[in-house]
Amino acid sequence: MPKTKRDLLKRKLAQAYNLIDKATAYITEVGAEFDGIHEQETESLGIVVATCESLKMILDLFCQETWGMDQDEIKKWIP
Repeated sequence: MPKTKRDLLKRKLAQAYNLIDKATAYITEVGAEFDGIHEQETESLGIVVATCESLKMILDLFCQETWGMDQDEIKKWIP
């Protein structure tokens, strides 16, 4: 259990970061199944993956500016 409100906030952001990673992996997997069959849909999924990566970059910046945490430190907060 987190000891402080700050710790709880770090954990929540780390969990969000992790869920974005999982979503990206799942979407990539689905896109691979449609690759070569439905090019337009596959392209749309590629845009979603790129958007997820952008979200992670924004979270990285927030964590760096707020707590001085890099990606490795963020991932340490995932339970």
